[in-house]
Amino acid sequence: MRRGYTLVELLLVIVLLTVMAGVIWTARSNTLQTRALNNDAGSMLSLMREGRVIAVARSTRAKLVHDTALRQVRLEILEDPLENPEGFTAPKGVRGEAVSLDDEVVVEMTHRDTGAAVEEVIFYPDGRADPIDVMLSHARVKEKLQIRVNRLTGIAHLTEVLE
Repeated sequence: MRRGYTLVELLLVIVLLTVMAGVIWTARSNTLQTRALNNDAGSMLSLMREGRVIAVARSTRAKLVHDTALRQVRLEILEDPLENPEGFTAPKGVRGEAVSLDDEVVVEMTHRDTGAAVEEVIFYPDGRADPIDVMLSHARVKEKLQIRVNRLTGIAHLTEVLE
């Protein structure tokens, strides 16, 4: 009659627990990184939709600015187009603060017609917008997300990019 476990049995249990912990840790880590990517895409999409609504409702131009140096996006509107045609400011009574992006999320904004890299999207009073594609990716996750801004309607759509 045995009263305990052998050393081999104990080592086998320790190895199995270690392997299971590694698998769980990796899955959890990828989940957090995917969540960061989704949060940043959602923030950008929300600001784009808000910019379009403000531009149409106030009959002015609004723009979403991607500040690469500060890793932020912010919404600006043209307060008085007659006095200063290029004078964009943070909107009053609206979400004027900048939204910070995750350090490991890569954001690439390109103009669909020229392919040139851009740092802003302008929304016009008639509902139109600059035709911009925004590609978001994470350094440690294979998933990529794309936001496409429709030129004629100014509506932004979020899709997952399949490779």
